[in-house]
Amino acid sequence: MDQCFRIALWMFCLIGYLQAKPVSSGQDDLRLCSGQDDLRLCSLARDVECENVTFASPTNVEVNCFDAALQSFKGGLVRARASCKDEDERINDTLETLARFPSTNSTECTLDTKASQFKDFVKDLETFVQRVNTNSRT
Repeated sequence: MDQCFRIALWMFCLIGYLQAKPVSSGQDDLRLCSGQDDLRLCSLARDVECENVTFASPTNVEVNCFDAALQSFKGGLVRARASCKDEDERINDTLETLARFPSTNSTECTLDTKASQFKDFVKDLETFVQRVNTNSRT
């Protein structure tokens, strides 16, 4: 009886510890997995190899310019599809998902852009998607 209690106590401690500090998957350096499973941004940044290619990421996008920014990101992904090594066709999957994004009534916009490498471009895309999701809920 004493041994069963001891085993139960150890199991309780172990389960509590693992819930408080889950085992990492080794992708902590990307920090992209934040709920956009449809876009597969984690695998996009991990599996697509772009060397010596820069992309233009829209910055400080106003709410009325979401469509223009989305078109800019889609254009960057089309460029990546032509210029980068993507054996698993992750870019096509992301483009198909972005095509289902709802369209908004946007005015004529001039976007400020910054040059970035592909992984930074994907991070900027994730930030943009999070902002669109946040604004669509309010």
